[in-house]
Amino acid sequence: MQIKIRPAVMLISTGLVVALVYAVAQGDKDLVALLSVALMGALTKLVESEEATGK
Repeated sequence: MQIKIRPAVMLISTGLVVALVYAVAQGDKDLVALLSVALMGALTKLVESEEATGK
């Protein structure tokens, strides 16, 4: 099974992970919650794009 990841989704996801790590290090709970939701949305979009291309 080949997995093709869209570069834009990968870039956004990587940026969100970096920002999430920074927010955790700073102890900003509100920002951690916001970034967690945004990251889940980006990963959901990644899964949806994989399901669409796999059919």
